[in-house]
Amino acid sequence: MIVHDKACDKQEMQCLPPIPLHSHVWKIALKQINEGASIAAIQSKNRHFYESQLYEGQKGLDAVTANIHYLFLPQDSSCLYRMQAHTQGVNLLQPPENNIDGWLDPQSSQYKPELAQAIFHYKARHQPSDQFKICIHTEEMKAAAWKYAHGGQLILDGTFGICDSQLLLFIGMAINEKQHGVPIVFFLFSALTGSQVTHAVYDTDILTELLRSWVLELGKGHNPEKTGFCPKVAIKDTDTKEHGALVAVWPSIWLLLCKFHTRMCWSNKWKTLIKMGTSVDYFKEQVVGCLRVLDRSLVMSDDYLAACKLVKEERKYLTIMSTNKDTSASTKNGLVYLQYLTAT
Repeated sequence: MIVHDKACDKQEMQCLPPIPLHSHVWKIALKQINEGASIAAIQSKNRHFYESQLYEGQKGLDAVTANIHYLFLPQDSSCLYRMQAHTQGVNLLQPPENNIDGWLDPQSSQYKPELAQAIFHYKARHQPSDQFKICIHTEEMKAAAWKYAHGGQLILDGTFGICDSQLLLFIGMAINEKQHGVPIVFFLFSALTGSQVTHAVYDTDILTELLRSWVLELGKGHNPEKTGFCPKVAIKDTDTKEHGALVAVWPSIWLLLCKFHTRMCWSNKWKTLIKMGTSVDYFKEQVVGCLRVLDRSLVMSDDYLAACKLVKEERKYLTIMSTNKDTSASTKNGLVYLQYLTAT
């Protein structure tokens, strides 16, 4: 028998012991997250199951004496992610790069042939100066690239902040017959050591390297056209590094600027030049209003000479406004913005 001392007898309970979540709740939640469901969707289904008493052993359960519970709480999400990682063979006790290396090494006990088959370009990071690089496409993605993007439209865009490491992900997509975007390739690489801002630490060279590796891989095996893979058009944001890489790989490709990204880029520029502040400034509002109208007109225009004429007319108007002492500061910054438009 265990004999408690006096201090133990006087000790009061600080908190209730944790009550475990029922295994059936974990089973359904794990199935959902493997299918791509969000935590909010998992909680919603959990509430429905709980209220309808659809979980195993829930009917007739005495909630007062039960040593289990059925409601999926916010703090359960971290445990769910760990369970998902375990079922997929991810060892969270070692660095992620070790997991990847083990999955791709045929001599490793962790080798995953299905992943190795989908990865066509891999460079491990052995030294601090090295960059981790990995490119992925499945056979289905490869077939979709030939079917929808070859001789057609390619969409390439970068995504940052995908995890707590400094990794950049570029996604190549095509448009299928239902006008839906379908992913055809993933380019994943790390930022250079010591980089403070992830999205600003890649260049044209690394994108060119990965795109060329992709084109070479597409030329192997499944090649219905018996020719080099070459999209006719690529739609992009305003990043010149991506533009340079696309032209380096496909010199004859047509590059289309995304209207949304273009307007965002333009508005960010004049916002840095003309600080609006918290109080209303009529004269600044007047200049900004002119620039907004110009931006909309330029985006709607499909004629280069007509667009140049719009900028020229706006420059004349702002030059006249600059003679007014009340609007001179704002109009001068507006003229700087027009110079930016013509230079880029």
